[in-house]
Amino acid sequence: MSAESKPKAKSFKATPVEGYLLAYNLVSFFLWFYAFYRTAQCLYVTEGDYTQVYNYIGKDYYWIQGLATLEIIHSVFGFVRSPVMSTVSQVFSRLLLAIGVLHYFPTEDVKTHWALTTMSFAWSITEIIRYLYYASSLMHSLPDWLTWARYSLFYILYPVGATSEVLLAIQALPAIKAYNINFYYGLIAILVYYPVGFYSLFTYMIRQNKKVLGNKSKKEN
Repeated sequence: MSAESKPKAKSFKATPVEGYLLAYNLVSFFLWFYAFYRTAQCLYVTEGDYTQVYNYIGKDYYWIQGLATLEIIHSVFGFVRSPVMSTVSQVFSRLLLAIGVLHYFPTEDVKTHWALTTMSFAWSITEIIRYLYYASSLMHSLPDWLTWARYSLFYILYPVGATSEVLLAIQALPAIKAYNINFYYGLIAILVYYPVGFYSLFTYMIRQNKKVLGNKSKKEN
């Protein structure tokens, strides 16, 4: 076959915003894959000793989760279609744990609690799927299995993650009370509101599940 007759490879073209979002999603994907790997590595090396998970990944959540604050900016400026309030609620709840608890109040009760392991797996699996989904969508190469995973696995991962977050926050309450009584009561208020924020986010994902997977099923039929 001559050089002139060879089919041309399709090139990926993106706007500056799309290029930035693609880079952001790929970086985030690899960071969360690292979090998943370190959690799994800990359980493998220690033969299931979940009390060591903090030593493997706990401190790293400060900057892994901290990067997600950019998602609020993405939503506010319309870079993505995610609702601003849902984005703020999810990012804030994660930062509360990653920075407010794991970074500033990593007591032994927090570091050795099994909820840190379940939270780490729930967070990392959720984000691996989410960022890979966004990156694939931006590259116009979205496999069906990834769409299904994005809008189905949250039924398990979100409740596990939220429950783990609450349990860890409760473990940190005594240390927080001794440090600052205002922060203590503020955290209690947040925990009281937690079910409301979770309900809002969870029902939003249920609607997305019906919208995305429901429409896909109708098209196939």
